[in-house]
Amino acid sequence: MRIKVFISTILLVLGCTFTQAQNNPQDGKQTQEVRPKPTPEQMEAFRKVMAERLRNDWAFLSRYKDDNLKIGAPAVDEKRVVFLGNSITDFWINTMPEFFEGKPYIDRGISGQTTPQMLIRFRQDVIDLKPKVVVILAGINDINGNTGPSTLEMIEDNIKSMTELAKANNIDVVLSSVLPCDSIYSRPDLHPAERVVKLNEWIQKYASTQGCIYLDYFTSLANERNGLKKEYTNDGIHPNKAGYSIMAPLAEEAIKKVLNKFKMPAFTPTQLDSMRKVMDDRLRKDWAFLKRYADENKNLPAVAPGEKRVVFMGNSITEFWKTIDGDFFTRNKSFVDRGISAQTTPQMLIRFRDDVINLNPSAVVILAGTNDIAGNTGPTTIEKIFGNIVSMAELAKANKIKVILCSVLPVYNYSWSPGLEPAEKIVKLNAMLQAYSKKNKMGYVDFHSALADERKGMKAEYSPDGVHPNLKGYKIMDDLVEKAIAGVLKTR
Repeated sequence: MRIKVFISTILLVLGCTFTQAQNNPQDGKQTQEVRPKPTPEQMEAFRKVMAERLRNDWAFLSRYKDDNLKIGAPAVDEKRVVFLGNSITDFWINTMPEFFEGKPYIDRGISGQTTPQMLIRFRQDVIDLKPKVVVILAGINDINGNTGPSTLEMIEDNIKSMTELAKANNIDVVLSSVLPCDSIYSRPDLHPAERVVKLNEWIQKYASTQGCIYLDYFTSLANERNGLKKEYTNDGIHPNKAGYSIMAPLAEEAIKKVLNKFKMPAFTPTQLDSMRKVMDDRLRKDWAFLKRYADENKNLPAVAPGEKRVVFMGNSITEFWKTIDGDFFTRNKSFVDRGISAQTTPQMLIRFRDDVINLNPSAVVILAGTNDIAGNTGPTTIEKIFGNIVSMAELAKANKIKVILCSVLPVYNYSWSPGLEPAEKIVKLNAMLQAYSKKNKMGYVDFHSALADERKGMKAEYSPDGVHPNLKGYKIMDDLVEKAIAGVLKTR
Protein backbone atom coordinates (compact mmCIF):
# COMPACT_ATOMS: atom_id res chain seq x y z
CA MET A 1 0.00 0.00 0.00
CA ARG A 2 2.81 2.37 0.85
CA ILE A 3 4.36 1.90 -2.58
CA LYS A 4 1.02 2.78 -4.21
CA VAL A 5 0.80 5.93 -2.14
CA PHE A 6 4.34 6.78 -3.15
CA ILE A 7 3.66 6.21 -6.84
CA SER A 8 0.46 8.23 -6.76
CA THR A 9 2.19 11.25 -5.26
CA ILE A 10 5.66 11.14 -6.78
CA LEU A 11 4.75 13.70 -9.42
CA LEU A 12 4.24 16.22 -6.65
CA VAL A 13 8.00 16.22 -6.21
CA LEU A 14 8.27 17.26 -9.84
CA GLY A 15 5.91 20.13 -9.18
CA CYS A 16 3.31 19.09 -11.70
CA THR A 17 -0.42 18.48 -11.75
CA PHE A 18 -1.39 16.00 -9.07
CA THR A 19 -2.12 12.67 -10.63
CA GLN A 20 -3.13 9.22 -9.62
CA ALA A 21 -0.95 6.53 -11.13
CA GLN A 22 -2.48 3.16 -11.86
CA ASN A 23 -0.46 0.03 -12.47
CA ASN A 24 -0.89 -1.70 -15.80
CA PRO A 25 -1.08 -5.41 -15.00
CA GLN A 26 0.64 -6.33 -18.28
CA ASP A 27 3.79 -4.26 -17.99
CA GLY A 28 3.78 -2.54 -14.61
CA LYS A 29 3.62 0.91 -16.21
CA GLN A 30 1.62 3.84 -14.97
CA THR A 31 -1.22 5.88 -16.41
CA GLN A 32 -2.25 9.38 -15.41
CA GLU A 33 -5.57 10.80 -14.35
CA VAL A 34 -6.17 14.11 -12.62
CA ARG A 35 -6.78 13.86 -8.89
CA PRO A 36 -7.29 16.35 -6.07
CA LYS A 37 -4.42 17.91 -4.22
CA PRO A 38 -2.98 15.42 -1.69
CA THR A 39 -4.00 15.92 1.91
CA PRO A 40 -1.39 16.55 4.61
CA GLU A 41 -1.84 12.94 5.69
CA GLN A 42 -1.12 11.69 2.18
CA MET A 43 1.92 13.91 1.95
CA GLU A 44 3.23 12.53 5.22
CA ALA A 45 2.68 8.98 3.96
CA PHE A 46 4.58 9.90 0.80
CA ARG A 47 7.52 11.26 2.76
CA LYS A 48 7.74 8.07 4.80
CA VAL A 49 7.68 5.87 1.69
CA MET A 50 10.30 8.06 0.04
CA ALA A 51 12.50 7.94 3.13
CA GLU A 52 12.19 4.15 3.21
CA ARG A 53 13.15 3.81 -0.43
CA LEU A 54 16.06 6.24 -0.11
CA ARG A 55 17.42 4.05 2.67
CA ASN A 56 16.85 0.69 0.98
CA ASP A 57 16.75 1.20 -2.80
CA TRP A 58 17.90 4.71 -3.73
CA ALA A 59 18.04 4.03 -7.47
CA PHE A 60 14.81 1.94 -7.41
CA LEU A 61 16.54 -1.11 -8.90
CA SER A 62 13.58 -3.20 -7.83
CA ARG A 63 11.22 -1.39 -10.20
CA TYR A 64 12.19 -3.34 -13.34
CA LYS A 65 14.11 -6.24 -11.80
CA ASP A 66 11.46 -8.88 -12.48
CA ASP A 67 10.44 -7.41 -15.86
CA ASN A 68 14.04 -7.57 -17.03
CA LEU A 69 14.31 -11.26 -16.18
CA LYS A 70 11.23 -12.01 -18.29
CA ILE A 71 12.45 -10.22 -21.40
CA GLY A 72 15.27 -12.55 -22.41
CA ALA A 73 18.00 -12.04 -24.97
CA PRO A 74 17.19 -10.24 -28.21
CA ALA A 75 16.52 -12.31 -31.32
CA VAL A 76 19.31 -12.60 -33.88
CA ASP A 77 18.00 -9.82 -36.12
CA GLU A 78 16.24 -7.81 -33.40
CA LYS A 79 17.14 -4.14 -33.21
CA ARG A 80 16.22 -3.61 -29.58
CA VAL A 81 15.95 -0.05 -28.28
CA VAL A 82 15.80 0.91 -24.59
CA PHE A 83 14.30 4.25 -23.57
CA LEU A 84 15.90 5.37 -20.30
CA GLY A 85 14.51 8.32 -18.40
CA ASN A 86 12.24 9.78 -15.79
CA SER A 87 8.44 10.22 -15.67
CA ILE A 88 8.37 11.64 -19.20
CA THR A 89 9.66 8.29 -20.42
CA ASP A 90 7.74 6.34 -17.77
CA PHE A 91 4.34 7.67 -18.86
CA TRP A 92 4.97 7.44 -22.59
CA ILE A 93 4.06 3.78 -22.94
CA ASN A 94 0.58 4.23 -21.43
CA THR A 95 -0.20 7.67 -22.77
CA MET A 96 0.74 6.56 -26.30
CA PRO A 97 0.96 2.74 -26.31
CA GLU A 98 0.82 2.54 -30.10
CA PHE A 99 4.34 3.97 -30.26
CA PHE A 100 5.69 0.85 -28.53
CA GLU A 101 3.35 -1.79 -29.91
CA GLY A 102 4.88 -4.17 -32.44
CA LYS A 103 8.35 -2.66 -32.02
CA PRO A 104 11.41 -3.88 -30.10
CA TYR A 105 11.16 -0.82 -27.83
CA ILE A 106 11.56 -1.16 -24.06
CA ASP A 107 10.48 1.63 -21.69
CA ARG A 108 12.71 2.00 -18.65
CA GLY A 109 11.58 5.35 -17.28
CA ILE A 110 11.08 5.94 -13.55
CA SER A 111 9.17 8.94 -12.24
CA GLY A 112 11.16 11.50 -10.30
CA GLN A 113 14.57 10.08 -11.15
CA THR A 114 17.78 12.03 -11.57
CA THR A 115 20.84 11.19 -13.65
CA PRO A 116 22.89 9.64 -10.80
CA GLN A 117 20.03 7.23 -10.10
CA MET A 118 19.82 6.32 -13.79
CA LEU A 119 23.57 5.80 -13.86
CA ILE A 120 23.31 3.27 -11.03
CA ARG A 121 20.62 1.27 -12.81
CA PHE A 122 22.16 1.67 -16.30
CA ARG A 123 23.74 -1.77 -16.25
CA GLN A 124 20.61 -3.57 -15.06
CA ASP A 125 18.05 -1.63 -17.09
CA VAL A 126 20.08 -1.02 -20.26
CA ILE A 127 23.34 -2.94 -20.73
CA ASP A 128 22.05 -6.30 -19.51
CA LEU A 129 19.11 -6.09 -21.94
CA LYS A 130 21.61 -6.01 -24.83
CA PRO A 131 19.95 -3.36 -26.98
CA LYS A 132 21.32 -1.97 -30.21
CA VAL A 133 20.37 1.55 -29.13
CA VAL A 134 19.65 3.44 -25.93
CA VAL A 135 17.64 6.69 -25.97
CA ILE A 136 18.52 8.78 -22.91
CA LEU A 137 16.17 11.56 -21.77
CA ALA A 138 17.28 13.00 -18.44
CA GLY A 139 18.17 16.10 -16.48
CA ILE A 140 15.04 18.02 -15.49
CA ASN A 141 14.75 16.35 -12.09
CA ASP A 142 18.40 17.14 -11.35
CA ILE A 143 17.67 20.79 -12.12
CA ASN A 144 14.70 20.55 -9.76
CA GLY A 145 16.93 19.14 -7.02
CA ASN A 146 15.01 15.89 -6.56
CA THR A 147 18.03 14.17 -5.00
CA GLY A 148 19.74 17.28 -3.71
CA PRO A 149 21.37 20.34 -5.27
CA SER A 150 22.98 19.63 -8.64
CA THR A 151 25.08 21.72 -11.00
CA LEU A 152 24.93 21.40 -14.79
CA GLU A 153 28.43 19.94 -14.67
CA MET A 154 27.23 17.15 -12.36
CA ILE A 155 24.39 16.32 -14.76
CA GLU A 156 26.79 16.38 -17.70
CA ASP A 157 29.21 14.04 -15.95
CA ASN A 158 26.46 11.48 -15.40
CA ILE A 159 25.34 11.70 -19.03
CA LYS A 160 28.97 11.23 -20.09
CA SER A 161 29.27 8.14 -17.89
CA MET A 162 26.11 6.57 -19.28
CA THR A 163 27.25 7.30 -22.83
CA GLU A 164 30.68 5.81 -22.21
CA LEU A 165 29.16 2.70 -20.62
CA ALA A 166 26.87 2.25 -23.62
CA LYS A 167 29.71 2.64 -26.12
CA ALA A 168 31.90 0.25 -24.12
CA ASN A 169 29.16 -2.34 -24.57
CA ASN A 170 28.58 -1.66 -28.29
CA ILE A 171 25.30 0.17 -27.73
CA ASP A 172 24.64 3.20 -29.93
CA VAL A 173 23.44 6.28 -28.10
CA VAL A 174 20.69 8.79 -28.81
CA LEU A 175 20.95 11.77 -26.46
CA SER A 176 17.67 13.64 -26.08
CA SER A 177 17.22 17.29 -25.29
CA VAL A 178 15.54 18.06 -22.01
CA LEU A 179 11.97 19.11 -22.69
CA PRO A 180 11.18 22.82 -22.32
CA CYS A 181 10.19 23.92 -18.83
CA ASP A 182 9.82 27.47 -17.53
CA SER A 183 8.33 26.74 -14.10
CA ILE A 184 7.99 23.92 -11.58
CA TYR A 185 5.05 23.97 -9.18
CA SER A 186 6.96 22.85 -6.11
CA ARG A 187 9.84 25.26 -6.81
CA PRO A 188 8.33 28.64 -7.81
CA ASP A 189 11.72 30.24 -7.14
CA LEU A 190 13.60 28.00 -9.56
CA HIS A 191 13.03 29.43 -13.09
CA PRO A 192 14.55 26.41 -14.87
CA ALA A 193 14.27 27.56 -18.52
CA GLU A 194 17.74 29.07 -18.79
CA ARG A 195 19.43 26.03 -17.24
CA VAL A 196 17.48 23.70 -19.54
CA VAL A 197 18.64 25.66 -22.60
CA LYS A 198 22.26 25.59 -21.42
CA LEU A 199 22.12 21.86 -20.69
CA ASN A 200 20.64 21.17 -24.11
CA GLU A 201 23.40 23.18 -25.79
CA TRP A 202 25.95 21.04 -24.01
CA ILE A 203 24.13 17.77 -24.87
CA GLN A 204 24.01 18.71 -28.56
CA LYS A 205 27.70 19.59 -28.66
CA TYR A 206 28.71 16.48 -26.70
CA ALA A 207 26.66 14.23 -28.98
CA SER A 208 28.43 15.61 -32.05
CA THR A 209 31.87 14.96 -30.56
CA GLN A 210 30.99 11.40 -29.50
CA GLY A 211 29.34 10.15 -32.67
CA CYS A 212 25.94 10.08 -30.98
CA ILE A 213 22.63 11.24 -32.42
CA TYR A 214 21.11 14.34 -30.82
CA LEU A 215 17.33 14.14 -30.50
CA ASP A 216 15.90 17.65 -30.35
CA TYR A 217 12.47 17.56 -28.73
CA PHE A 218 12.91 21.07 -27.32
CA THR A 219 12.56 23.08 -30.53
CA SER A 220 9.26 21.47 -31.52
CA LEU A 221 7.67 21.75 -28.08
CA ALA A 222 8.85 25.13 -26.76
CA ASN A 223 6.87 28.35 -26.50
CA GLU A 224 8.26 31.89 -26.49
CA ARG A 225 9.22 31.53 -22.77
CA ASN A 226 11.07 28.27 -23.40
CA GLY A 227 8.33 26.41 -21.58
CA LEU A 228 6.12 23.65 -22.98
CA LYS A 229 3.42 24.87 -25.34
CA LYS A 230 0.08 24.57 -23.53
CA GLU A 231 -1.43 22.37 -26.26
CA TYR A 232 1.27 19.75 -25.60
CA THR A 233 0.98 19.50 -21.80
CA ASN A 234 -1.49 19.48 -18.94
CA ASP A 235 0.97 20.54 -16.27
CA GLY A 236 3.86 22.40 -17.92
CA ILE A 237 6.30 19.50 -17.49
CA HIS A 238 4.86 16.27 -18.86
CA PRO A 239 3.67 15.83 -22.46
CA ASN A 240 0.06 14.92 -23.07
CA LYS A 241 -1.01 12.71 -25.99
CA ALA A 242 -0.50 15.61 -28.41
CA GLY A 243 2.98 16.20 -27.02
CA TYR A 244 4.00 12.57 -27.32
CA SER A 245 2.61 12.61 -30.87
CA ILE A 246 5.18 15.31 -31.69
CA MET A 247 7.97 13.42 -29.92
CA ALA A 248 7.28 10.00 -31.46
CA PRO A 249 8.30 10.72 -35.08
CA LEU A 250 11.35 12.64 -33.88
CA ALA A 251 12.43 9.64 -31.84
CA GLU A 252 11.72 7.27 -34.73
CA GLU A 253 13.86 9.36 -37.06
CA ALA A 254 16.74 9.48 -34.57
CA ILE A 255 16.61 5.70 -34.08
CA LYS A 256 16.53 5.17 -37.84
CA LYS A 257 19.58 7.39 -38.24
CA VAL A 258 21.62 5.57 -35.64
CA LEU A 259 20.69 2.14 -37.02
CA ASN A 260 21.28 3.04 -40.66
CA LYS A 261 24.11 5.56 -40.69
CA PHE A 262 26.87 2.94 -40.77
CA LYS A 263 25.44 0.94 -43.67
CA MET A 264 27.29 0.96 -46.97
CA PRO A 265 25.12 1.44 -50.05
CA ALA A 266 23.85 -1.70 -51.78
CA PHE A 267 24.15 -1.66 -55.58
CA THR A 268 22.00 -3.48 -58.11
CA PRO A 269 23.66 -5.53 -60.89
CA THR A 270 22.75 -2.74 -63.33
CA GLN A 271 24.41 -0.13 -61.12
CA LEU A 272 27.51 -2.30 -60.72
CA ASP A 273 27.74 -2.80 -64.48
CA SER A 274 27.45 0.96 -65.02
CA MET A 275 30.14 1.59 -62.41
CA ARG A 276 32.49 -0.89 -64.12
CA LYS A 277 32.02 0.90 -67.45
CA VAL A 278 32.80 4.25 -65.84
CA MET A 279 35.85 2.76 -64.13
CA ASP A 280 37.08 1.15 -67.36
CA ASP A 281 36.73 4.47 -69.16
CA ARG A 282 38.60 6.26 -66.38
CA LEU A 283 41.40 3.69 -66.40
CA ARG A 284 41.92 4.32 -70.11
CA LYS A 285 41.81 8.13 -69.95
CA ASP A 286 42.80 9.15 -66.38
CA TRP A 287 44.28 6.14 -64.62
CA ALA A 288 45.23 8.05 -61.46
CA PHE A 289 42.02 10.14 -61.57
CA LEU A 290 43.95 13.40 -61.55
CA LYS A 291 40.84 15.37 -62.45
CA ARG A 292 39.00 14.28 -59.28
CA TYR A 293 40.39 17.12 -57.18
CA ALA A 294 41.69 19.41 -59.96
CA ASP A 295 39.03 22.09 -59.47
CA GLU A 296 39.07 21.86 -55.68
CA ASN A 297 42.85 22.23 -55.66
CA LYS A 298 42.62 25.38 -57.81
CA ASN A 299 40.02 26.90 -55.51
CA LEU A 300 41.77 25.99 -52.27
CA PRO A 301 42.98 29.20 -50.59
CA ALA A 302 46.70 29.72 -50.12
CA VAL A 303 48.05 28.66 -46.76
CA ALA A 304 47.51 31.50 -44.31
CA PRO A 305 50.40 32.84 -42.20
CA GLY A 306 50.79 30.55 -39.21
CA GLU A 307 48.48 27.89 -40.67
CA LYS A 308 49.67 24.29 -40.54
CA ARG A 309 47.80 22.56 -43.31
CA VAL A 310 47.60 18.78 -43.23
CA VAL A 311 46.65 16.71 -46.29
CA PHE A 312 45.17 13.24 -45.89
CA MET A 313 46.20 11.05 -48.85
CA GLY A 314 44.46 7.73 -49.27
CA ASN A 315 41.71 5.55 -50.68
CA SER A 316 38.02 5.15 -49.77
CA ILE A 317 38.84 4.93 -46.07
CA THR A 318 40.22 8.46 -46.29
CA GLU A 319 37.55 9.63 -48.74
CA PHE A 320 34.64 8.46 -46.56
CA TRP A 321 36.23 9.92 -43.43
CA LYS A 322 34.98 13.40 -44.26
CA THR A 323 31.51 12.12 -45.15
CA ILE A 324 30.91 9.82 -42.17
CA ASP A 325 32.88 11.78 -39.57
CA GLY A 326 32.43 15.30 -40.91
CA ASP A 327 32.88 16.92 -37.52
CA PHE A 328 36.52 15.80 -37.49
CA PHE A 329 37.28 17.98 -40.51
CA THR A 330 34.92 20.77 -39.47
CA ARG A 331 36.76 21.35 -36.22
CA ASN A 332 40.15 20.90 -37.91
CA LYS A 333 39.75 23.44 -40.68
CA SER A 334 43.35 23.03 -41.90
CA PHE A 335 42.81 19.33 -42.67
CA VAL A 336 42.34 18.56 -46.37
CA ASP A 337 40.89 15.21 -47.49
CA ARG A 338 42.33 13.82 -50.72
CA GLY A 339 41.13 10.23 -50.61
CA ILE A 340 39.84 8.45 -53.72
CA SER A 341 37.85 5.24 -53.47
CA ALA A 342 39.49 2.02 -54.70
CA GLN A 343 42.88 3.60 -55.36
CA THR A 344 46.18 1.80 -55.05
CA THR A 345 49.60 3.18 -54.12
CA PRO A 346 50.91 3.65 -57.72
CA GLN A 347 47.85 5.77 -58.51
CA MET A 348 48.43 7.85 -55.39
CA LEU A 349 52.09 8.25 -56.27
CA ILE A 350 51.13 9.74 -59.65
CA ARG A 351 48.79 12.29 -58.12
CA PHE A 352 50.98 13.02 -55.09
CA ARG A 353 52.33 16.24 -56.59
CA ASP A 354 48.92 17.62 -57.62
CA ASP A 355 47.02 16.56 -54.50
CA VAL A 356 49.70 16.99 -51.83
CA ILE A 357 52.91 18.85 -52.72
CA ASN A 358 51.24 21.67 -54.67
CA LEU A 359 48.89 22.36 -51.76
CA ASN A 360 51.89 23.37 -49.59
CA PRO A 361 50.94 21.46 -46.45
CA SER A 362 53.03 21.25 -43.29
CA ALA A 363 52.29 17.53 -43.04
CA VAL A 364 50.79 14.65 -45.00
CA VAL A 365 48.97 11.64 -43.57
CA ILE A 366 49.38 8.62 -45.87
CA LEU A 367 46.96 5.72 -45.46
CA ALA A 368 47.37 3.28 -48.34
CA GLY A 369 47.94 -0.30 -49.37
CA THR A 370 44.78 -2.29 -48.77
CA ASN A 371 43.52 -1.96 -52.37
CA ASP A 372 46.91 -3.11 -53.67
CA ILE A 373 46.58 -6.25 -51.55
CA ALA A 374 43.04 -6.67 -52.93
CA GLY A 375 44.48 -6.52 -56.46
CA ASN A 376 42.46 -3.50 -57.59
CA THR A 377 45.01 -2.58 -60.29
CA GLY A 378 46.47 -6.02 -60.83
CA PRO A 379 48.73 -8.43 -58.95
CA THR A 380 51.47 -6.90 -56.83
CA THR A 381 53.79 -7.69 -53.93
CA ILE A 382 54.14 -6.31 -50.41
CA GLU A 383 57.57 -4.99 -51.41
CA LYS A 384 56.13 -3.00 -54.34
CA ILE A 385 53.39 -1.53 -52.16
CA PHE A 386 55.98 -0.56 -49.56
CA GLY A 387 58.19 0.98 -52.26
CA ASN A 388 55.39 3.22 -53.53
CA ILE A 389 54.62 4.45 -50.02
CA VAL A 390 58.33 5.13 -49.43
CA SER A 391 58.44 7.10 -52.70
CA MET A 392 55.56 9.30 -51.50
CA ALA A 393 57.30 9.80 -48.15
CA GLU A 394 60.55 10.77 -49.88
CA LEU A 395 58.74 13.23 -52.16
CA ALA A 396 57.17 14.81 -49.10
CA LYS A 397 60.53 15.12 -47.31
CA ALA A 398 62.12 16.62 -50.42
CA ASN A 399 59.47 19.33 -50.26
CA LYS A 400 59.81 19.90 -46.52
CA ILE A 401 56.52 18.22 -45.68
CA LYS A 402 56.32 16.22 -42.45
CA VAL A 403 55.23 12.62 -42.96
CA ILE A 404 52.82 10.48 -40.97
CA LEU A 405 52.52 6.89 -42.17
CA CYS A 406 49.44 4.94 -41.15
CA SER A 407 49.07 1.24 -40.67
CA VAL A 408 46.75 -0.48 -43.11
CA LEU A 409 43.45 -1.19 -41.37
CA PRO A 410 42.72 -4.84 -40.47
CA VAL A 411 40.85 -6.92 -43.08
CA TYR A 412 39.98 -10.61 -42.93
CA ASN A 413 38.35 -10.83 -46.34
CA TYR A 414 37.55 -8.50 -49.25
CA SER A 415 33.96 -8.97 -50.44
CA TRP A 416 34.91 -7.94 -53.98
CA SER A 417 38.05 -10.12 -54.04
CA PRO A 418 37.32 -13.13 -51.81
CA GLY A 419 39.85 -15.78 -50.91
CA LEU A 420 42.97 -13.60 -50.86
CA GLU A 421 43.57 -14.09 -47.11
CA PRO A 422 44.85 -10.53 -46.62
CA ALA A 423 45.20 -10.48 -42.82
CA GLU A 424 48.83 -11.66 -42.58
CA LYS A 425 49.89 -9.62 -45.62
CA ILE A 426 48.57 -6.51 -43.91
CA VAL A 427 50.45 -7.36 -40.71
CA LYS A 428 53.68 -7.79 -42.70
CA LEU A 429 53.24 -4.48 -44.57
CA ASN A 430 52.45 -2.65 -41.33
CA ALA A 431 55.63 -3.99 -39.70
CA MET A 432 57.66 -2.65 -42.63
CA LEU A 433 55.96 0.75 -42.46
CA GLN A 434 56.46 1.04 -38.71
CA ALA A 435 60.14 0.14 -38.94
CA TYR A 436 60.68 2.60 -41.80
CA SER A 437 58.92 5.45 -39.98
CA LYS A 438 60.97 4.83 -36.84
CA LYS A 439 64.26 4.70 -38.76
CA ASN A 440 63.46 7.93 -40.59
CA LYS A 441 61.91 9.74 -37.61
CA MET A 442 58.48 10.02 -39.16
CA GLY A 443 55.12 9.80 -37.49
CA TYR A 444 53.39 6.43 -37.41
CA VAL A 445 49.75 5.74 -36.54
CA ASP A 446 48.83 2.22 -35.51
CA PHE A 447 45.16 1.98 -36.44
CA HIS A 448 45.46 -1.80 -36.81
CA SER A 449 45.96 -2.64 -33.13
CA ALA A 450 43.02 -0.47 -32.08
CA LEU A 451 40.57 -1.91 -34.62
CA ALA A 452 41.58 -5.57 -35.05
CA ASP A 453 39.73 -8.61 -33.74
CA GLU A 454 41.21 -12.01 -32.86
CA ARG A 455 41.28 -13.01 -36.56
CA LYS A 456 43.16 -9.81 -37.48
CA GLY A 457 40.08 -8.56 -39.24
CA MET A 458 38.14 -5.44 -38.33
CA LYS A 459 36.03 -5.66 -35.18
CA ALA A 460 32.35 -5.86 -36.12
CA GLU A 461 31.42 -2.87 -34.00
CA TYR A 462 33.78 -0.67 -36.01
CA SER A 463 32.80 -1.63 -39.54
CA PRO A 464 29.68 -2.40 -41.60
CA ASP A 465 31.56 -4.49 -44.17
CA GLY A 466 34.86 -5.61 -42.64
CA VAL A 467 36.90 -3.08 -44.63
CA HIS A 468 35.56 0.44 -44.11
CA PRO A 469 35.17 2.03 -40.68
CA ASN A 470 31.82 3.23 -39.41
CA LEU A 471 31.53 6.34 -37.27
CA LYS A 472 32.69 4.45 -34.18
CA GLY A 473 35.75 3.30 -36.06
CA TYR A 474 36.55 6.78 -37.29
CA LYS A 475 36.22 8.17 -33.77
CA ILE A 476 38.93 5.73 -32.67
CA MET A 477 41.07 6.86 -35.61
CA ASP A 478 40.45 10.57 -34.90
CA ASP A 479 42.21 10.50 -31.55
CA LEU A 480 45.15 8.46 -32.79
CA VAL A 481 45.88 10.56 -35.85
CA GLU A 482 45.43 13.88 -34.04
CA LYS A 483 48.10 12.86 -31.53
CA ALA A 484 50.45 11.86 -34.34
CA ILE A 485 49.87 15.14 -36.18
CA ALA A 486 50.51 17.18 -33.03
CA GLY A 487 53.72 15.21 -32.51
CA VAL A 488 55.24 15.77 -35.94
CA LEU A 489 54.25 19.44 -36.09
CA LYS A 490 56.11 20.07 -32.85
CA THR A 491 59.35 18.73 -34.23
CA ARG A 492 61.63 20.81 -36.41
